[in-house]
Order: sequence, then structure tokens, then C-alpha cells
Amino acid sequence: MPPKSSSSNDSPKLEKILPERILRFLGRNPAIGLDSEEDFNALFTSLIVDLDYQDTLEIFDIRDIAEIQWEMQRIRSIRRAAIEKHLPLAGAELMLSAYRKAAGAEALNEKHDYIDEDFVKRELTKMFRAADQGNASARRSIEALAKSARVTNRMLQHDAYCKALSTISHLDEAIARLEHRRDLVIRRFENRRKNLGAMTRGLVRSSEAVDATLVSDSNPKKNGST
Repeated sequence: MPPKSSSSNDSPKLEKILPERILRFLGRNPAIGLDSEEDFNALFTSLIVDLDYQDTLEIFDIRDIAEIQWEMQRIRSIRRAAIEKHLPLAGAELMLSAYRKAAGAEALNEKHDYIDEDFVKRELTKMFRAADQGNASARRSIEALAKSARVTNRMLQHDAYCKALSTISHLDEAIARLEHRRDLVIRRFENRRKNLGAMTRGLVRSSEAVDATLVSDSNPKKNGST
């Protein structure tokens, strides 16, 4: 049985909780990829301590839960990145649309002879990307343009979300499948533990019954001895 953490600040090492032969058998988590193995081990260790494994099979179940949870978190990160990827284009299109509505496409074309909207959109997209990468000048320009065009951050996020909706839908389906797998493993874990508890109680009752019989058999009065 693994030692329990004495406080929330404790961070026991996996090597101190699990037998070395089990660690060798488990090997490196294939779900990690280029991510931090140390971070995954911290998650796995936390689950090991929280769930207080009773036998080797429970270690494997806990490992499955950790791997599935890790993969779900990775997909959520990709989900966020998918929205962020569409922010520059969403911002460019929103601003272009706002200016078109404010001045009217004909008025703009008359004033400037001809507006290449594709070119404007590309330049605005580049500006958004530069601002996102930390370019202070681009950020100030974007903020000024957004203010004059009345484009809010909420509008940007919504438009980017809509552009990424197809990707997001696929990612959400993947997350739902992983959640289902995780819940199945947890249910299996709980059922095994419940059955193990029932079996243990049965063994205790059987042991008590045997002890009672032995005591009864060794009682001389009940055996007719004087």
C-alpha cells in the first residue's frame, strides 16, 4: 500500500510510491509526445496518492486514467490554439466590414480610386499576428483601429470561434470520447474495489466462523467431557 501524503504541499516522487519493477513495466507514457514527462508524472503521482491503490491492477487503472486525462488536456490546448489562430483573420475581416458599413463601399472607392480589399485584409491580418507575437507598435495600431471601428474583443473572439467551429466540433467529439473512456475505467476501478471489499468481508466472516467452530469443538462441556 502506498504512503499517503501528509499535506497538500507534499509532492512525493513516483519512485518512492511504486515498486521499481512496476515502473519499469509501465515505461514512458506514449501519450506525452514532446510534452513534459515530469508534469505527467506529477499528475500520475497525484492520482496514485489520492486513489490509494490496493493492488497492481489498480495501478494500471490509475495509469489509464492519468493518460486519458492528459490527452484530454492536450486536445483542449489545441482547441484554444485553433481559436487563437483565427483571431488575426477574424479581426481583419471585422474591421474591414466595419469601415465598409461606416463609409459605404462606393464612398471609399470614390475617395481612394480603388480599394483592394484582399490586400487590406492581408495587411490587417499581418498586423494582428505581429501584435499577438508581442509587437508593441502593432498592438497600439490594432487598438486604435479597433476603437475607431468599434470592434470589441468579444466580437473578435466570437468571430474567431465561428471560423474555427468545424475544427472545434471535431476536437469536442474527441474530448467526449476520451471522457467516456475515462469514465469506463473509473467505473471498472470502483467495481473492482467494491468486489475486493466484499471478498475481504467474506473472508473475515469465514475466518470468524472457523474460529467459532474451533472454540466450540474445544469446549469440554459441549463435547460431553467432565
